[in-house]
Parts: sequence; C-alpha cells; structure tokens
Amino acid sequence: MTASGPLSPAGASEAFTDAAALLTEPWPPVVLQFLASHDGVEFDTLETDLDADQSTLTDVLSALESHSLIDRIEVSHHPPTIEYVATERGAELAAVCEQLAEWCDSHHGDRQPVVLVADDEHDVAVMHSEWLEADYTVRTAYSGSETLDKLDRDVDIAVLDRVMPDYSGDEILDRIRAQEYDIRVVMVTAEPPNDDLLDMGFDEYLTKPVTREEVIETVDDLYERSEYDSQLQTFLSRKSKGELLQDADAAGVDDSESDDAADDESDTDDADPAEQ
Repeated sequence: MTASGPLSPAGASEAFTDAAALLTEPWPPVVLQFLASHDGVEFDTLETDLDADQSTLTDVLSALESHSLIDRIEVSHHPPTIEYVATERGAELAAVCEQLAEWCDSHHGDRQPVVLVADDEHDVAVMHSEWLEADYTVRTAYSGSETLDKLDRDVDIAVLDRVMPDYSGDEILDRIRAQEYDIRVVMVTAEPPNDDLLDMGFDEYLTKPVTREEVIETVDDLYERSEYDSQLQTFLSRKSKGELLQDADAAGVDDSESDDAADDESDTDDADPAEQ
C-alpha cells in the first residue's frame, strides 16, 4: 500500500466530507474498500470481481485517484501491467466509510419506520393508529401541541388532521418544513380540497371519512417515495394534488348537474296545468 500522507487531526473534517460524498454514490465506496483490503489489483480483476461495467469502473477509478485516495502502479513494462492500490489516506477513508455503514446498519437496519398519527377525535386517532401498527412504529397524538411534542427527526411519515385545537395541521406542517425534517406528510380533513393546497408542503391529502385501505396504501406509498430524490418527490406530490383537484372539480360538476336536473323537475311540477 502506498502513502499519500496520513490524515492529520486537522484533516479529519475533510475526510468526513469526502466519506459522505463517496457514500452518496454506489460505486466509489465499494471500489475503495475493495482496494483497501488488497495489496494491488488490476483493472480486469476489479471488473470481474465487482461485476462492474468498464465505463463506470474507469470513471470511479479516475475520481478516486483525483482525490489522492488510490494510486496507479506500473508493475510490469513487458507486457505493460497496471495495478491500483489504496493510498494510506484512502485506506483510512475506507475505514470511515465502513464504520459509517456499520453504524447505520446497527441503528437503522432493522428499524421500523415511524408514523405519527394526529387527530383531535380520539376514536379516529386510535383507529388510524391501529390500522398502521402491523408494519410501522406508531406515535399517536390527540391535539396539535401533543403532536409537536412527539415530533422529531425519527418520524418518517406524519398523518395530520388539518383542523385541531391549539395548533392546526397546517401550522404543524409549517413547523416540520421550518425545522427541515425529512418527513412525508399526509393531510386528513373533512374539508374539500381547494386551489390553495397546491402551494402547501404536504405530500398527500385524504378527505374524511377514510377507509383502512386508503390510509395503509397512502402511508406505504409515501414511505416508498421517501427513498426517491427530492425532485421526484416534489413531482409526485404535485401530481397527486393535481389529480385530487381534478376529482374534486368532477364531483362538483356532477353535483351541479344533479341540482339543475332537480330544479328543472321542480319547475315542471310547479307549472300551471293549463300551460302543460
């Protein structure tokens, strides 16, 4: 293993930054950790053992080398043979990546997603919580203030009643976004949707009364959506709101047509028999 200089205490923060950047991509930590556990590896061996395509592997090796995490060593002139080795700095960074991965596995590997259910109607809150308890760790709150008390970064999804005493669902949603919590939010309300919801920061909107299937399906979908990047999450949220407004408009048209038909029938019944 070659050395490009060990990490000094002053370089610890830089190492952590590099480790975090590496962990955002799938291949760099894999390649770096593989090289850190071997004395020298040829390109073909990396390609075969890691089952990586040539283009991806070339880009990853170039990136790692540009950060002085690996070196290219010419081990033979005839035939020309190049091996890749982790530098001392790269080996230390690989150890940081491995420790971070182990910590995540130990703290979150078997962790159930956390859902916070909030509704000032006690029976409704209990019912919604019971529906979700089979697959989620559920926290239940019966007021806005209790919701804020039970809200933290461990919460993955919040199912909020929009109208509650002391703090409304809208106010709690504002708190969630102000604190920059990475929480998907389902707003549940008896109020019909309107155009204002397009500018609100929730992800899904359910109109009471809701069914067991609606709640479970929505929460499951949002938990899966939490794995997507922010742009895709925003797109899906706005798509859902648009579909909701379309459904509400369609329902309004149907109600209006029904009222008009009823009015026409009433006018016919009230007409002077002589005119009929």
